Amino acid sequence: MGDKDIIKRIARFLTHQSATLITLALAVLIGFLTLSPVAELLTNLHFYDKAFHLVALAALAIPLTTVNPRYALWFVPVIISYGGIIELVQPLVNREADWADFWFNTMGALIGTLIGYLGHWLFYRNLKV
Repeated sequence: MGDKDIIKRIARFLTHQSATLITLALAVLIGFLTLSPVAELLTNLHFYDKAFHLVALAALAIPLTTVNPRYALWFVPVIISYGGIIELVQPLVNREADWADFWFNTMGALIGTLIGYLGHWLFYRNLKV
């Protein structure tokens, strides 16, 4: 099996339905992790918290944008709003709201969208799937 065959299999797997399910699962997981009480040990890991926000919301943007880049027009604002809502709710669950987290969420959504565009170009645009 060549590289092109592997790429075609990945592209076939990442249909609209599977991308939607992956995105919903990631949204639930992100919500759970960001709204769960933090262990005392993790409260001192400020840099890792920011990296988590960036990577998590980037991962949230990738599946749907890879399948159809036009989804980014409505989905990026939804992801950014989701990150903002998380920050607003965190004080209600004994977590700390942080503007820096919101900006890392926003950067993650934008970076994930760019990765999704690249994935679309690699998997869909250049292959007849």
